[in-house]
Amino acid sequence: LISPYNLTVAVGTADSLGRGGRQPEGVPPDQWWLRVNAAFGRRYPLSTLVREAPDRIYVLAISGPYLELISRDLEALPDSLLKRVRIIGPQLRPLASEARWSAVVMGYDDRLDGPDSNCRGTRSDFPQRAERHFLRTVGQGRAHAPIEEHRQIIEKTLSGWRAAKRIDRPRYTDEELRTVIDRMWKQTGGQVGRGLRLLRDSKKIACEQGRFKRLFWEVAAEKE
Repeated sequence: LISPYNLTVAVGTADSLGRGGRQPEGVPPDQWWLRVNAAFGRRYPLSTLVREAPDRIYVLAISGPYLELISRDLEALPDSLLKRVRIIGPQLRPLASEARWSAVVMGYDDRLDGPDSNCRGTRSDFPQRAERHFLRTVGQGRAHAPIEEHRQIIEKTLSGWRAAKRIDRPRYTDEELRTVIDRMWKQTGGQVGRGLRLLRDSKKIACEQGRFKRLFWEVAAEKE
């Protein structure tokens, strides 16, 4: 059996590694990562990379689920080398709240999307925007500073920023969302990006980007 191209760590889809996917019990993401890389003869590719160049800083822009995916790989590093890693994006969610991870996760949170931020965007590109902010803020002059100094620099920068307001949006079933998409079809102009913005900003409805794309194109196929 060959895993599908769109295999994902996101839960609730047929191609998810977790429960609810093609395998009823699911596969722990960290185990999947190790097994796939072991098949290529490199069980711990990330930790091996850090070990081979211990004088470099490695900045990883990833979400919480992807941190879980590579966690066993990075855990193979001793503390002295793990301090060479900067993890940006998870916002100290469950896995990252453990002491060993909290030391290397930069403290980005909802302030990055608040009214005082100069790099607001969507939730899906939060890690990339945070990484860009980190690299620009630290700069070449302090790129190799100790991790404690990097954490202090980021916290000082964000300390004056207000957090973004949280919007509680109602959640809909797939069928309900198809109906909403069909009703606002003319407004979207057949563009999925415009449709998602309308759904979130005008309709105030919550929907994950990948799920919305799937439903959008299902509605589009019915109109052909």
